Amino acid sequence: MKNFFQNTLYARDYRQKASENCAKLSNNLALVFLVYFLISILVSVIDQITGTEKIIELGSYELITKNTWFSSLFNLFCAGAFSISLILIQKKVYVGQNAEVNDLFEGFKDYARSFIINILQSIFIALWTLLFIVPGIIKALSYSMSYYIAIDNPQLSANECITKSREMMNGNKWNYFCLVFSYIGWIILSVLTLGILFLWVAPKMQQANYLFYLKVSGKGAQLEQEELLVSE
Repeated sequence: MKNFFQNTLYARDYRQKASENCAKLSNNLALVFLVYFLISILVSVIDQITGTEKIIELGSYELITKNTWFSSLFNLFCAGAFSISLILIQKKVYVGQNAEVNDLFEGFKDYARSFIINILQSIFIALWTLLFIVPGIIKALSYSMSYYIAIDNPQLSANECITKSREMMNGNKWNYFCLVFSYIGWIILSVLTLGILFLWVAPKMQQANYLFYLKVSGKGAQLEQEELLVSE
């Protein structure tokens, strides 16, 4: 689809383009995401094994819950690096390159910034959520481009990436929310298939998010212009 980023884009446009980009690589991407989900499942299993039971008295009833800590530590120290890895995979998909399982760990090469971005985002969003859930969601949308910016701007600090994301998302938060929410039907279907369908849906969702970043950052139009010059 030529001059894609030159147009006014809606959620359906991003979804369609993402499906086209992922089509030839779908099975390969499904394998990569399977490994990623298996890692998540392993974390959950360790969480259950290492967790301690807690009994809560509810009148004449007892509610048994589990205090878990492993998944919290895993997300604290690894979520940022994996977020960058998944975006790097989507960069490869955009240019038609196959993703490999090793790509899941590429984000750890920029571990310090990914870790600090994760920490700062979590703190800022948590503080805004204390006021009310809606401000928390708004801030999550504001910071959503931080990792994308970090990848394209290695000279920026973690806090600068978050600040730049907030500036970039001014006037774009609602459009991004609509894009994310537009996948709700596929998410529900994925749950009904015990997550199996999600192996093919997740890459498309993330590719759509990457296309959104290319649009709002202006990099998409720049890439199209470079491709046009090369073709001439």
